[in-house]
Amino acid sequence: MIEFIEFIQNCKGYSKTWIHLPQFKSCCVKFIPRLIDNELKDNVITIAYIEAEEKGNGAFSSFAEYFQKEYPHLILYMECVINPRFASKLEQLGFHKIEFFKPQNYNQQLLSKELIHPSYWK
Repeated sequence: MIEFIEFIQNCKGYSKTWIHLPQFKSCCVKFIPRLIDNELKDNVITIAYIEAEEKGNGAFSSFAEYFQKEYPHLILYMECVINPRFASKLEQLGFHKIEFFKPQNYNQQLLSKELIHPSYWK
């Protein structure tokens, strides 16, 4: 596992890896373009999975503050947020919610969780 700063320094094109973040058990990040507000953005760090060592201790709030301060030119994108409490916290931190359409049938639902769970960006 690499450190977050190492990922940021070395990401080019499409990158995806598991990284080490203090206060987190695990974190998977991607560097890929994203469609945000109908515009393709190529300066996006996506957190595809994150799990705190201790839930509710402010670890993500601290990370988001650090990220915004150190990397103001990058967008932080939280992919497929399924925890309502965490979604609420993201909104309190100023993240913008992206709604996806609801699948019409079960087969569509199986194709992509991103279709049914909202994502957030800041």
